[in-house]
Order: sequence, then C-alpha cells, then structure tokens
Amino acid sequence: MERVADYIAGHTDPITGLIVGQPDGVNVTVFAPESKPVNPRIYISPKTAELKQAITHAINTMFFNEVTPGGALAPSRIIRAVAGVTGLDDFEVRFPTEIQRSENTELLTPGTIEWL
Repeated sequence: MERVADYIAGHTDPITGLIVGQPDGVNVTVFAPESKPVNPRIYISPKTAELKQAITHAINTMFFNEVTPGGALAPSRIIRAVAGVTGLDDFEVRFPTEIQRSENTELLTPGTIEWL
C-alpha cells in the first residue's frame, strides 16, 4: 500500500527523467478494500468438472473486470458470464436474485459457488 501511495505521490518518468505524479490540488487515497464475497448458487446441466471450472473462470473474470469498491453487481452479470460458457444444456442462477451492493470500503469478490 505504501509503495503505491509513494508512486502516485511522485516518481521519475523512465522516458523523460522528470518527476511526475499526483497533480497539485488532487487528493488520492490509497486503501485495501475489505472483501465482501458473493456466493452464487447455480444449477447446471450437465454437471461436469470441466463446465464447473469454465463457469468459475468466467465468473472470476467478470468480477475482476466489472466490480469496483462501493459498486453494485446485478444478477444479470453473473447470468451473462454463465451463459457465455459453451457446452451447457441448461443453467439457472438461483442466487443472487437481487442486486448485491458494497460500501465504499468494500469490494464484492467471487465467493464459493454452490453447484445445484
């Protein structure tokens, strides 16, 4: 954390050799958000190890690319992630069914998937 804050405050640009960083008048706060796991409950058919692994990867990728501290996660994002996996005959995301929200100091993270 301290290394990131120091880098933002000012560092030498490798190309110009000039000190660059946070401009005057701008305050940047660096913090490690608290993890707030979302534990999906998902029915899939067929229920194979390969499909479970592919769905887990798709959900983890979606969280990494789309979730931010203090943000929200609509169930449709998980549904889209699962729907993008090839080889499924059928699936149903049974949790979450409502928007999951986090505080500014929290980050929604992928929890343990319960396979139904």
